[in-house]
Amino acid sequence: MLANLGGFITGLRDAALLQLAYDMLCRRSEIVTLQLDDVVVAPQGDGRRYSILLHKS
Repeated sequence: MLANLGGFITGLRDAALLQLAYDMLCRRSEIVTLQLDDVVVAPQGDGRRYSILLHKS
């Protein structure tokens, strides 16, 4: 499914949302309520750790 989205900006956006939903195991209603401020980036060792705040589940 991801391979068929194309390389345009809308395809990249859709791929990011699909991967995020899969990794977080969340519902559509939880995905649409996400805001940029809900993503927290913290340094961890030699990389970064990302946390996402879900307001309602």
